[in-house]
Amino acid sequence: MTRRPYARNASAIALSAALALTMAACNDNDKTKTSARSSAPSAPATPAATTSAASSPANDKTADQILQEARAALRAERSLKISGGMVQGKETILVDLTMDGTNAQGNLTVPIKGKQVSMDIIKIDQKVYVKSTDIWKTVAPSMAARFGDRWVLSQDSLKQSFADFFTAQGWADNVLKPDGTVTREADSQVDGRRAYVLDDGTGGKLLIAADGKPLPLRLTGGGEKSSGDMTFTYDVPVNVQPPANPIVPPASAGT
Repeated sequence: MTRRPYARNASAIALSAALALTMAACNDNDKTKTSARSSAPSAPATPAATTSAASSPANDKTADQILQEARAALRAERSLKISGGMVQGKETILVDLTMDGTNAQGNLTVPIKGKQVSMDIIKIDQKVYVKSTDIWKTVAPSMAARFGDRWVLSQDSLKQSFADFFTAQGWADNVLKPDGTVTREADSQVDGRRAYVLDDGTGGKLLIAADGKPLPLRLTGGGEKSSGDMTFTYDVPVNVQPPANPIVPPASAGT
């Protein structure tokens, strides 16, 4: 069976969201279709949680039990911040996103058409806004002058394409499901918290809180083809307001 590492799953949900958000704006303002091609930027330089030396497992829970508990715990969370980077082949993706189940805000950096581009994102209820001068210059030069650095309301019909990106449930269902056998390694610590360590078979490790709620704390490592270093922080408030004077595509007007 081909293994699908944690990092690859995280890359997939982030890249899919970025492309859907971009196309949502472009499709309503310029019917010209665009395509995305990966670039080869350097690995991300993002702050990582401090991980201490490993210790022997504190109990006899299996890797599958721990993973199932972590998935259930993450699905039950509302307030979540995810930050870090992932490398999939020659693609580098950076995520800095805070969400509470209803609203979200943050930044996403992805490789598109040979360039590393960044977009700011705001989600309020069912409306998603995107701002990115880099994106428009890369995929739709004819619209770059019009959009500039203004916020653009994404097309309603494509919201489902990236809905999972904005919820803890979506990350739990899409990222915490590696193919193949997951094994438990010696326990470790993340920023002073005792943590279970699960290996996805490719060198990718998921560190999960061993005390209190069994929530994911850090995703790190990986193999030659995919790797990542991401931290998960909880109970982070999302204080966001609708952007002033956004561009509203016709399909989104009146929603």
